[in-house]
Amino acid sequence: MFLSPDEHRDKLVSRILMAHSQDEVKRFVDASIDALGQHEMGDFTIWGFIDQIIDELRQFDPMCQDSSQWSNIKIARIQLNRIRQQLIAAEGQTHHYV
Repeated sequence: MFLSPDEHRDKLVSRILMAHSQDEVKRFVDASIDALGQHEMGDFTIWGFIDQIIDELRQFDPMCQDSSQWSNIKIARIQLNRIRQQLIAAEGQTHHYV
């Protein structure tokens, strides 16, 4: 079943908050981005998706989260930024400027 980008994002954020380890957070993030790629979403759509999740994760108040949730939020933001940088680097490699 294909989820809309908003549903996909909500599901990922929920999984991030409930993850039991940093490795689990990374797997959820990677699987989510891979799923978008399998549905042939373009890089710009994926970048927008990543940016929206990062923005949503920034809005969480550390005082309202337990320590494991806050750790999950931080590792998810790091992982999402890494993926975004990889996409940017890959996009740059596909364009040959003269």
